[in-house]
Amino acid sequence: DPPELFSDFSQAYYPAGQAIVQDVSRLYDRIAGCDESAVCGFVNIPAIALPFAPLSRLSLERAETAFALLSLGCIAASLYYLLALTAATGWRRWALAALFVTNGPLFYSFREGNLTHVVLLLLVLALVCIERDEDVWAGVLVACAALIKLPLGLLGVYFLLKGRWRSVAGLGISFLALVGTSLLWAGWESHVTWYRESVLPFSSKSLAAFNVQSVDG
Repeated sequence: DPPELFSDFSQAYYPAGQAIVQDVSRLYDRIAGCDESAVCGFVNIPAIALPFAPLSRLSLERAETAFALLSLGCIAASLYYLLALTAATGWRRWALAALFVTNGPLFYSFREGNLTHVVLLLLVLALVCIERDEDVWAGVLVACAALIKLPLGLLGVYFLLKGRWRSVAGLGISFLALVGTSLLWAGWESHVTWYRESVLPFSSKSLAAFNVQSVDG
């Protein structure tokens, strides 16, 4: 449930990729028949729609296939880098792989064509950068993740408390650059619409749904 594969991709990201280059005013159109109390359609800031523009030029079936392959690549890369970071050997490697196979939210994200597994890869790569003392790139990757999942911006507080100033700079500059790009491309009004439709109505109450992964949910 829902029975349709890649429903988030087909109902949100695919049409958003079309709207961002054809008619930005349609970016936050609600899905027909959607409950007014639920979040429906595209819910990210306009900049997130830009990477989907090339996919939206394909037929929906081919775009879904391409995104599914990309998603599998993200998941495989996340596992690979975690295995490298932990230097796991023997049964520990299999245990880590089993966590991926049995991870419900991860499976759901792939099945629905969501971006959670993309964010996972960004965070894993940020860990790799921290391990290699490439703090600026760690901040850049966290900024990209935070643009998709806004609460991840709180990792900037962690960087501050740890005195990782290069990570703070990378995060702050990258986030401002990405938001600036979004504003230049889509305009101020589309961002006001995003806040009004996707954030404000749900900021003061819990969302009750089978797929909600938040603490209050």
